[in-house]
This record gives sequence, C-alpha cells and structure tokens, in this order.
Amino acid sequence: MQLGDGDIVVVNEEGDAQRAIPKDDKLIGNETTSLCGSNAWHDMRVAVQHIEDQPPAMILMSTDGYANSFRDDAGFLKVGPDLLRMVRDEGLDYVDKELTNWLTEASSSGSGDDVTLGIICRLKC
Repeated sequence: MQLGDGDIVVVNEEGDAQRAIPKDDKLIGNETTSLCGSNAWHDMRVAVQHIEDQPPAMILMSTDGYANSFRDDAGFLKVGPDLLRMVRDEGLDYVDKELTNWLTEASSSGSGDDVTLGIICRLKC
C-alpha cells in the first residue's frame, strides 16, 4: 500500500529492480496526496505480488527526494541492484556505515530535497 509520492522498489535474486507500485499519474510536479486529506483512503494505491516461489532479495522504500535526485528512472532503479551487490560483497554493516553519505551526496548533486531510504534485505543462510 502506498499513499503519496515516494517509491517502493523490489529487487529479485538476479538483481532486476522494479517499482512495487507504479507512480501515481495524478501527481504533477511536487504535488502529492497526504494522509491528512479528508478522503485520503481514496488516494491509497495497492498492489499484490505473489512471492511464494521467488521472494524478493531486497525491498527499498524511499522518499521522493531520492528518485528526484537522479537524471532518469533507470538511474534510480539501478540503486537496487547496486545495493544488493554491496550487501552481498561487503555486508550490511558496510552499507549501514556508508548510507548517510551516499544519500547526502545524491541529494546534493540532485534534487536538494530531504532523502530517506529504508532497506529490507533477505540474507541467505
């Protein structure tokens, strides 16, 4: 479920990334829907993905400032596979340690907006 701008990106085991919920076509420019709206429940977007056979390796949830810091959607979606590779190669502690710097750099060279990123990663045993 999603309300407003921001992104939920799902990355599979092979490193292919896609949005879990497509962008909201009603949002233009910096306009967004909000939980504070009187009919916010009308603006909720919902998608169901069956993942029994192939659960995602990683899920990224970010504020709109992160995607807006990239020149195009392909550049933004590349973050998912890159982070998955770094987690696998360097570990979660490394990504955790560097994440604030990466987000600050992305915003500084991009949108200048505040950026928040949440990562859910399925570790192999």
